Amino acid sequence: MNYFIFDMDGTIFDTEKIYYQTWLEVAQKNDFEFTLEDKILLSGRKKDESISFMEEHFSMDREKAEKIREELNDLREKRFEELDYSLKKPDLLELLDYLKENEEKIALASSSYKKKVDFLVDREGVRDYFDQIITADEIKNGKPDPEIFNFTMEKLGADKEKTYILEDSLSGIRAAKKSGAKAVLIVDLDDSDATKKEADLVFSSLGEFLSYIKEKNSIDTRDKDFSLSCPACQNKFTKSLPTAVFSQNDKDFIENIGIIECPSCKNLFKLNYRYVYTDSDKKLMFVNDPKFIKKRNQLAFKSSLKILDRLNKNKAEDFLIRMCKSDSDLKEKISIFEEGKIDNIIEIMKFVLIQSPDFKFKKEDILQMTYKNKEFIIKTKDGIFKMPFIDDLYESLYDKYIPFIDVKNVEMVDENWAREIVKEI
Repeated sequence: MNYFIFDMDGTIFDTEKIYYQTWLEVAQKNDFEFTLEDKILLSGRKKDESISFMEEHFSMDREKAEKIREELNDLREKRFEELDYSLKKPDLLELLDYLKENEEKIALASSSYKKKVDFLVDREGVRDYFDQIITADEIKNGKPDPEIFNFTMEKLGADKEKTYILEDSLSGIRAAKKSGAKAVLIVDLDDSDATKKEADLVFSSLGEFLSYIKEKNSIDTRDKDFSLSCPACQNKFTKSLPTAVFSQNDKDFIENIGIIECPSCKNLFKLNYRYVYTDSDKKLMFVNDPKFIKKRNQLAFKSSLKILDRLNKNKAEDFLIRMCKSDSDLKEKISIFEEGKIDNIIEIMKFVLIQSPDFKFKKEDILQMTYKNKEFIIKTKDGIFKMPFIDDLYESLYDKYIPFIDVKNVEMVDENWAREIVKEI
């Protein structure tokens, strides 16, 4: 089961435009400037926090700020009473219906007070979709404090690792991130790159998010039961683990593959086992298997691909295939190809750097060198260090070696492969 927590204003109801317009009208009447940036910064705040913001940013005393706030609320109530159309965002009902049909838990968590929330959910006829409705009356701190989402997850009995929080504002996204759940941005008034970068997932609409959930639910990860023994307490237990992983899976899901929690002592340990990662769009297939450390197992895998080609419509030869002996190697491959680089050149680059007499670290002290997010992570006997990626070196090595490399050749592209290719050329 998954859990879905929805913000209200701007996420499920198209109210933010009304709020912004009423702010502009009140600001003009009271002779102060109000911008879209002010609106974005105010989103998710409780009434007292908004008044404090007004005092600080609009150079007014508290009494005046409170008076203007009351004037703003009265104007909004009038506008809502005059509305003759639905405020529901496109595809909201389709999304809620789908979640209900799949027996997911759903909650509404709004920084608005109960009176307004009740008015809107009843006006739009969506109350019965929600297992919990949490409002500003039940919390002390507004967003970006995660209190409202932590409280909502507690009321739902939710596992935060299986919880999606749908928000439209920067403060809401920050609160969602702090709660430990997945922060999902449904773009509304704030479509800035800064806000998008802070979200775990970004969608232009609820309909786009629904398509994502449907696709995710259709993924068959081909789970397999493994008999395990905890290295800390020796407790023996069975754990179901995915053997098929896809680029459509959540990044957290991919990052945490093989991390096992012992049901007895709660110790976390890492299991290196065989699974396959596939990116159908980029035509990538990375196979992780600790047995690939032996050459004969690599040869056996290559032979099996010929059988696969005869049985499968999606031929293996259509994919760029790599063998990996640990999931850290596999995740490095994902990072390399996501950024438009080639692992063959990256491995040659690492080999050249380590062999260079000008390199900062001694070859014998280096335990591991990994590429991630446009930098190298170098693990040595003395600690872990980061080194910026050198684009010029990558490009020069690409020009020199790419004519001699068959990138689509099925092999284990690692430090041993790089040593042999450099020696040969």
